[in-house]
Amino acid sequence: MEKWITRGVALLCAGGSSALFWIFGVFLALPWREKRMPSVDSGEVQVLAVALIVGLAVLWGALHLLALADRTCRPYAYRAGCALLLAVSLGAIGGGMAWASARMA
Repeated sequence: MEKWITRGVALLCAGGSSALFWIFGVFLALPWREKRMPSVDSGEVQVLAVALIVGLAVLWGALHLLALADRTCRPYAYRAGCALLLAVSLGAIGGGMAWASARMA
């Protein structure tokens, strides 16, 4: 029972990290589209850095919770879950960029 609770909390953390990565993608879309990534101002760097660093921290927590629940008893499921979580995180960044780019005229 406690493994399912741990997996549930890991799923909540994974959803939160995906939301933070989506926000990172939203705020990354404008400088990326205007091709001014090397010259972003300090406000944009701060927004991007907070979303990215906090998203990575929450993702790290989700991966550690999954390790507590599945690493020893189901190693293949743990590896598959980690790969899926990383793919979803990258997809969230791309989805945020696509969403923001679609709303820019």
